[in-house]
Amino acid sequence: MVLAHNPNEAYFEIHEQDLYVEITAELPWSMRYALVESFPLLETSKSRDDFDAALFDYLADRIQLFDAKGQAMKLESVVEQIDEQRHSHQNSFTLRYLKTNPLKQVVNSVMTEIYDTQKNIHLVEIQGETVRVTTSKSQPSFDVPSTY
Repeated sequence: MVLAHNPNEAYFEIHEQDLYVEITAELPWSMRYALVESFPLLETSKSRDDFDAALFDYLADRIQLFDAKGQAMKLESVVEQIDEQRHSHQNSFTLRYLKTNPLKQVVNSVMTEIYDTQKNIHLVEIQGETVRVTTSKSQPSFDVPSTY
């Protein structure tokens, strides 16, 4: 995946599986500002658990997946992907949503509260072809064409 060097760009690869929808997210270093904006107590916290809990809640609120029946999919887990071999300006995470029916809509407003020019760039595999879709403050969602 592309490295998230720009503070107002984040990258997401979306993979629909039988039981889950997984998103690999590369979030820039500036994600911390969004977390502190949403959870002001983090500014003085030294606890990794506080940051992990805030990140989970923030992502559950800001990245919403809806199935073909309009039902929200539940975020089950957020796991950081650590690559100690590489210096980077982003953090990578795997988000796993419990799949109820085929994915129909993605709403992603990550970091739009801190950057008016925020771009969330998605790579979605649709019918064997990878499609690039960008969400922003003014256009926070997109529909996924049915593959079934």
